[in-house]
Amino acid sequence: MFLFPTWLILSFLIGVTSNAYNFSNRFLLKDGDDPTAYAWYTEILRFVVFGIWAMFDWHAIITPYSLLLFALVGLTEFVGGYWYMKMHANSHLSISTILYRSRLIWVALIAFFLIGERLHLLDYIGLLIVFIGINLTVAPKKIFVDKGAMYANLCAFVIAVNVVVFKMLTPFASPTVINLAMVFPSVILYPLFIRSSHTRMKTLLKTNLGLKTFTAFLSILQFFLFALAIRVGDASKVNAVYQGMMILSVVAGIIFLKEKENISKKLFGATITVIGVVLLSFS
Repeated sequence: MFLFPTWLILSFLIGVTSNAYNFSNRFLLKDGDDPTAYAWYTEILRFVVFGIWAMFDWHAIITPYSLLLFALVGLTEFVGGYWYMKMHANSHLSISTILYRSRLIWVALIAFFLIGERLHLLDYIGLLIVFIGINLTVAPKKIFVDKGAMYANLCAFVIAVNVVVFKMLTPFASPTVINLAMVFPSVILYPLFIRSSHTRMKTLLKTNLGLKTFTAFLSILQFFLFALAIRVGDASKVNAVYQGMMILSVVAGIIFLKEKENISKKLFGATITVIGVVLLSFS
């Protein structure tokens, strides 16, 4: 009897979880729910879970350099999380799913300048293909005019910085501790920077509370599955499978959220982007 390898099963589960998380966020926010209060609620739940988890997985080396990195990973999570929810509130899932993959381009470029990661020929080809896939989906001029596209690209850049800083922190702390430090500033800063924060939170919790809570836990489950997957399989293979499953979000947006505009263009752009993602992962 043929059995699929454990890393492949976990990668598939990560992909399903990631797509479910994105779909639920768009479903919750497309009709005018408060994206900022929702981002704050999500970060509070993450903080509670990672705080408990970190007690059993505590490892942290405190130096002036690591404290700077901890601050950066927290601030980029705060800004990136805000734009991520604004993206889902203002952009079709079938479009934002593809645009958000531009973070792969930014990660490669930022990692090159900050930590000296070198690109190979396949990397350049993969980045070019991702870029082509994105531009096939949304005309470049719309990126600066369309509000949803603008949020998606701003979010992609900030999250790319976050990913690189997270990697820079790995010699100083366990992943769970880094995640705890990453979400902590958001818990504190959201109520300071948004007006009537507690009133807006109460309003947010009056509708779809169960789905909102479940969706927040999907993001935590995704992290847990990814941590398991890279322990038993190559990170490049895991990344290729779960990132490549982005096509499910595009299809789900078209079918279930009735995003019927430019269907062939979206599917073609998504397919091209997936090819670029796979090349980047295996280069």
